[in-house]
Amino acid sequence: MQTQNDEYIAEKTSAWLNNQEAELNKPPTLIMPNIFAQEWNSSNLSTSALALQDESDPTNPFFSPSSGFATGDYISAANKNASSGTVPISIQEGLQTSIDIARRRSGYDPVDQPTTSKPHTKGDHDHFIAFTNEISKIPFLSLINAENKIIEQKSHNANDLIDSFAAAFTGLKNQDIEGIKKSLTQLTKAALSYADKKEEQSNFTQNILQQENNDLHFMLYSSIFTISATAKKGTIIYQSSYTLTRAIYSVSLASWNNVKNKFCNQQKTETEDWLKNITTPSKQDSTVRAICLEGK
Repeated sequence: MQTQNDEYIAEKTSAWLNNQEAELNKPPTLIMPNIFAQEWNSSNLSTSALALQDESDPTNPFFSPSSGFATGDYISAANKNASSGTVPISIQEGLQTSIDIARRRSGYDPVDQPTTSKPHTKGDHDHFIAFTNEISKIPFLSLINAENKIIEQKSHNANDLIDSFAAAFTGLKNQDIEGIKKSLTQLTKAALSYADKKEEQSNFTQNILQQENNDLHFMLYSSIFTISATAKKGTIIYQSSYTLTRAIYSVSLASWNNVKNKFCNQQKTETEDWLKNITTPSKQDSTVRAICLEGK
């Protein structure tokens, strides 16, 4: 039997799917705080991030390359529960479809990265922030963690940078951590493939789908670095530490079952398609091979 709160969330979900902003914003609202937007606009940014913000130039590209990853348990459950129709039925299909709706609604397309000649595209930082704003509006998701972490990083070894990024990911199995490191390596190569000799900002973003018993987690991590590249070498420039921003959203099976019928007119997003849609490929004509780190 639906409780009054269940009915309220179902009504808000219907309004969200129909993009009815006025209904979503009616108090009491279910819109969650967005730490990614807060971090960028806050005066509490790290010294390195503040320097980047002060030096930002609206005529220059601000990249926001992205990588998607699903844990082994999530992939197994998604395959086991996959439905044969076109609408989302399983909880995995529901989460994937909802995130993809938020991505499309925001206009964010990680494949469409900026260039010097075209500094504003669907893959830039502004569109990433719009994407995170849309995620915060999904009524049946719960925000279970949001924080900024200062990561100490003094090594000039690219693998150490990737290890420090991955070490901040909590609650994952060892084999999933290794898979994420590979994903982060590809993300780094993709980011540097769009750089040129001039130092530019790049928001490295990792998206993770995780199965946790009957609940699902959508984990979103990002850090801003300065990057540049020559014909053979890509360089990531940072101080002795960097800020990692993360948010973890959760949906329970009961919550999904409460709103599932609202998705009867939605085209489901398959796991493979979700991973492809949220991942930035390396630029085809890039000659960058080596990844180098420089401190400032």
